[in-house]
Amino acid sequence: MGPRGRGAPVMILAAVLAAWGGRAAAAPPGDGAWVLRGTVLGGARPAAVLEALDGRQRRLHVGETAAAGVRLVAVAPDHAVIEAREGRRTVRFGERLDAGSTETRVVPMRLALRAAAAVPDLLASGALLPHQRDGRPAGFYVNRLPSGSPLAALGLRPGDVIVMVGGTPVSAATDGWALYRELCGRGRIEVELARAGRPHRIGYRLVR
Repeated sequence: MGPRGRGAPVMILAAVLAAWGGRAAAAPPGDGAWVLRGTVLGGARPAAVLEALDGRQRRLHVGETAAAGVRLVAVAPDHAVIEAREGRRTVRFGERLDAGSTETRVVPMRLALRAAAAVPDLLASGALLPHQRDGRPAGFYVNRLPSGSPLAALGLRPGDVIVMVGGTPVSAATDGWALYRELCGRGRIEVELARAGRPHRIGYRLVR
């Protein structure tokens, strides 16, 4: 293999490290849920670059097992192939190896709108706190929920981190009224959380 071919894996890894803070390193398997952030090709030990919800990164080599009994089978320039109890599947960059838990709720639209409208006051009171990962905004931490809070009625708990609403990342800069407008006219919406260090999704069917 010529110099150009030998440099390809290094270039791929360098791009991943530049994009994700340069903190990927070999590590023993952990218990958290992992997101695929990149792949390292070529050489004797191809690997996937994974990131946990708390921002920790690790490299998982082909043949090794991640959390929840997920084994890395193969890597490619834009995806990885894993094997779990349900069989083999392809995971693209940004997707989770462990799909986490999911629940579905039927709630009145007015309750969802109240929750969105309450975000500014909850932030001002410290009930919701801006959450950061690697110094970057990464959602809202549910510090506490006042009695009668619409967020509690929606199934959120203290300690949850609200990561996305309707597929849109939320952060300290997210306007509660933008969430309000997002909800208007929708019949369904999904909220993605980090709960006890693992991904958790709540799917809401909104009824009028």
